Amino acid sequence: PPTEERPEVLSMLENLSSQNGLNLIALDIVEPEETVQSSGAKARDLPLDKQLLKELKVTTKLVGNYGSLKSWLEAVEKNLRIMDVNRISFKVKEAKTASGEIVPAINPSFDLLVENTTYILKR
Repeated sequence: PPTEERPEVLSMLENLSSQNGLNLIALDIVEPEETVQSSGAKARDLPLDKQLLKELKVTTKLVGNYGSLKSWLEAVEKNLRIMDVNRISFKVKEAKTASGEIVPAINPSFDLLVENTTYILKR
């Protein structure tokens, strides 16, 4: 799209999360600074995709299980807005008894951090 549409990105990721069994905890959208101006390079010296597109970095914190994460990734892949998944990190949420013993889980829950890049057309 030609505009950032941050509310639409938020709404889309919130819907994809809830539809695939994940809880959206936090979302951060950052527009990286243009490195072209600081290096003195001219726009025509850049690859065509860098001339036409601007990136938005999206960091999403989610909670859910492996099956939900897999479904969410498939939904992101099929979404109309192009999103590259750059990194996924996770931590297993461990359930403990009152005495502090870890309870083994068949389908454990994860705290997830997903870093994406989406694109908008430069004007």
